[in-house]
Amino acid sequence: HYKFLFSERNYAYLHGELGQGRIAAIDYRAVLGPALGLYLCQSARQSLSLELGAAYVRQVKQDEPAEDTANLRVAQYYEIKLPANAKLWEMIEVLPAFEDFDNFLLNCELGAEAALSERVNLRLVFTDKFNNQPATDKQRNDLQLIGGVGIKL
Repeated sequence: HYKFLFSERNYAYLHGELGQGRIAAIDYRAVLGPALGLYLCQSARQSLSLELGAAYVRQVKQDEPAEDTANLRVAQYYEIKLPANAKLWEMIEVLPAFEDFDNFLLNCELGAEAALSERVNLRLVFTDKFNNQPATDKQRNDLQLIGGVGIKL
């Protein structure tokens, strides 16, 4: 992810992602594209932003030919900083294919992070990756709950 600020509220954004999902029978999915963003609210304590752009999506599902689509990308992100060096955030992103809006991806994330010390933090993230047209005989939702410890170098 790369963000370039034009002003206090407006920015350009380049999004790139590469992943796989063995349970969902996705050998790999690549997403790349630009967007324009707007901070609706931005302060030292919280931020709320919207993004609108396009994305190229290449998806290879198990035992199926590669699927290449040009997609609309609409995203929303909110973060609030809490006392004691903690924060909460949520993100929603939808990527419908331009040619067929019934072919879409929906990504949601809800997270919390808290400092255990000056250099160590604890992180808990819940994600839902929804694929409206999943691989054959697979579920549409890929739910994950990820916990981890981070160290600042």
